[in-house]
Amino acid sequence: MIKETVNSILRSLENSKVNRINGNIYQSLENVFDNTFVNEILDTVNQEENFVVEHLQKKQARVKLKYDNILQNKLKIIFSHLSIKKFIEKNYDMKVGDVVPSVWIDSEGYHIQRHTDDGSIAVAMQVYLKTAKRLGTQIYADMDSVDPLVTFDYKLNCGYVMLNCDKSFHQTEGTVPAGFKRPSVYIRFRKADYNIKDYKENVYYRA
Repeated sequence: MIKETVNSILRSLENSKVNRINGNIYQSLENVFDNTFVNEILDTVNQEENFVVEHLQKKQARVKLKYDNILQNKLKIIFSHLSIKKFIEKNYDMKVGDVVPSVWIDSEGYHIQRHTDDGSIAVAMQVYLKTAKRLGTQIYADMDSVDPLVTFDYKLNCGYVMLNCDKSFHQTEGTVPAGFKRPSVYIRFRKADYNIKDYKENVYYRA
């Protein structure tokens, strides 16, 4: 099961062009997980008791998967696989260390403004778990640009990988409408030299 999922992720990564634009490095991904694992994630997402409010983002309409959920541990094992880390390091010019997974569900009113991520993160990856218009993620050249460099559409089992740097400005494409839930898997590949003492506020945003 885990081996099949790792291989599926690798195929998605290897079949996706690595783009280098304006200091950004990113990929647009399709068919990230095998169907069995997608169904396992969706089964977990559909059980509200598996989720709690993100204490660092209480003002956002978001809940996260509990840390003691078995899926949380499985995601960490999968994305910590040496083959995946080697691909990230080779193509994103970063040494990575710990891998921190999250499963999020965003609700009505959720929207993250343009930002860059926490400095402890080397590379971020997000996989969407539903399909809807104008709920993807956009990367911009700077804080003032009108047009995005790229838009990653919100489609089931699709997503993106993105280098976290001082030019990786990104935001949600739109705002989650009433009656809709926006689930996704988010993976943080931390910098190899990451030390929690160096970061007073470990707030992890993602679009």
